This record gives sequence, structure tokens and C-alpha cells, in this order.
Amino acid sequence: MSNLIYSGDKFRKFLSRRGLSYQDVAVRLGLDKNTIGKVVRGDNFSVNVLLTICNYYNLDINDFFECEEEEVQVNVFESGLREAVTDPPPLIFEPIWENAGRCVVYQKSVSQLEDIIAAKENEIILLREVNALYRRMVEELQTILRNRSARGQ
Repeated sequence: MSNLIYSGDKFRKFLSRRGLSYQDVAVRLGLDKNTIGKVVRGDNFSVNVLLTICNYYNLDINDFFECEEEEVQVNVFESGLREAVTDPPPLIFEPIWENAGRCVVYQKSVSQLEDIIAAKENEIILLREVNALYRRMVEELQTILRNRSARGQ
């Protein structure tokens, strides 16, 4: 199973590359320099602070999070088959940006995502079939129109 954890390392590196101090950032954003320090260290701070930083510097909020993999227990059966045991199934965190810049994180299990992918693949197959059908219908109509114009109708 994976855990989504906050990391300020990328922001620290960003500040270093740009030669910005915590004080510089705090002044530009109207925040306290200690708040910027909390963001870099991963201490307790508001999501609004993180969003303010992302918006001002055009950063992706996903860059502030890392996926930490937990060790997966593997069962080996007498038949020699191996099965990874994950209880509950791994979760995928999907950030969705809503109106007014509000971020909501939805959790979906891997099996749910696999079901969604399978459904979308079926939709694509059906759309291709419908597209082929419409192409044949257009070709037939073009043939009818050519035949009519050839007969002078």
C-alpha cells in the first residue's frame, strides 16, 4: 500500500535555484517568514498557504507530495504461485480542482481504476464501431448523390 506524504524538498530546491530566502518569499506573498519555513520543513501549516505559493510561483501542488511505498507481503503457495497481499487494496489519490480554487482529493482503489479503464476501453471500441458505421453511411450517400447527378436528376 502507498502513503501520500508531504515533502518540502522540491520547494527548498526551488528557492535555492532562484536564490530566494524565506524572507524574500514571505514579503512577496504577505506571509510570515516562519510560515515559509514550516512549508519547507513540513511542519503544520494551512493548505491555503500552499495554494498561495503554488499560484504565485506557478508550481504544481503535486510536487509537494511523494508516494511512500510500504513493504508488500508476498505469499508463496505450495503450487509455487506467488501472490502479493495488500489489504486494503492500494489507493490512488486524484486531486480535483473545483470552483474557487478548492482542491478535493478523491481516493480510488486500484481495482476501481482498473474497472474504469476497462469501461473506457469498451467505450472507445463502441465509438470506433459507430464511427465506421457513419463512414459507410456517408459513402453510400455520396454514391447515391453521384448516381443522381450523373443521371441529371
